[in-house]
Amino acid sequence: MKLDLDGIDKGIAVDRLGELLRTRGVRDAWIDAGGSSIASLGPAGGSPPRRIAIADDRSEEAAIVELRDGALSTSGNWMRMAMSGATDIGHIFDPRTGEPALNDIVSATVVAPSCADSDAIAKACLILPRVEAAEVLAAGGWSAVLLLGKGSGADRTIEVARLP
Repeated sequence: MKLDLDGIDKGIAVDRLGELLRTRGVRDAWIDAGGSSIASLGPAGGSPPRRIAIADDRSEEAAIVELRDGALSTSGNWMRMAMSGATDIGHIFDPRTGEPALNDIVSATVVAPSCADSDAIAKACLILPRVEAAEVLAAGGWSAVLLLGKGSGADRTIEVARLP
């Protein structure tokens, strides 16, 4: 068996950095690994939570996520797409079939206590059908913002779904 952590390596690194900061007494920090893996230590309860904008495939704000003492990760197929006939094919593959993940979820942002968890679950949301992704999120107590692609190519539109 081979285990490839490439899909969650940034999340693991962010979690380790957060642990290091906590052991050094830091209680309010923002850790950002390229915008797709983010952790928040704090802010303290009297301060408003941090607000993170989720962008669509045209770099426009699609949703806002609030974060306090938690992490979020975004995974998306829309940044690296290729056309195969009339179908957009992304770079994320379903490990059960070895085929490209094909569903209407083009981006998943998952909020979880750890960045490694949010990285892994965001990938799962892109691979699973939306109903199954919702079941996984509910079972773990995680929340997500899903960007759903309707149509393909230049005619594609994006809808936002929040789970749960």
